[in-house]
Amino acid sequence: MIRVKTLTVQLIDEQPDRIRICRITGESLVTVIVPREDLAEAKSLPNIPQRGVYYLLDENHGNVSRVYAGQTTQGIARLDAHKTKKEFWNKAVMFLDDDQNISRDELDVLEAKAIDYVRTHGSYETDNSATPKPYVDPYKEESVERLHKRILFRMAALGYDLNRVDQGPAGAPAVFHTKKNGIRGAGRYDKATGHFTVLAGSKGTSRGPC
Repeated sequence: MIRVKTLTVQLIDEQPDRIRICRITGESLVTVIVPREDLAEAKSLPNIPQRGVYYLLDENHGNVSRVYAGQTTQGIARLDAHKTKKEFWNKAVMFLDDDQNISRDELDVLEAKAIDYVRTHGSYETDNSATPKPYVDPYKEESVERLHKRILFRMAALGYDLNRVDQGPAGAPAVFHTKKNGIRGAGRYDKATGHFTVLAGSKGTSRGPC
């Protein structure tokens, strides 16, 4: 049996590299992709839900080098503060729905899942320093997990792979990454020499930049 999902993409002003609105048949969730320079225009879009989670990306042709995950009850307008305070991002990917489809408690849990994922997957930098620990209603946990998986599916389908691990040039020593226990770092292990080199930009809680 062939399983199929139908993803529709609306290109605002018929521009493929600008604002996009994406929907999947049978799901109420609306995905809005907002380039930083198009934020003012995106805020004027009609009939866009207000509640959901979003990712701020430093992105270049699908390659993500830095990510921040958060939640909003203000829809696209939430990005105003981030445009003022966060310089790194060039694209926001928002997953929004009506208030009756995502309660505030569910939103808190969904945000925590999004933050934990970007802190423990991929080789990009993460601007989220800690994972929130909201109360999880055991009767809603499964539905929130399903929603999170739908969001990850859409991110991958749209070309933003949050699992991507940079292996470096062909033939180069393997790159290892960690984001756990207060450490965010990367290094190369050269099997021939037995040397492990910590790459620039790696950070730990007890030491400064390496």
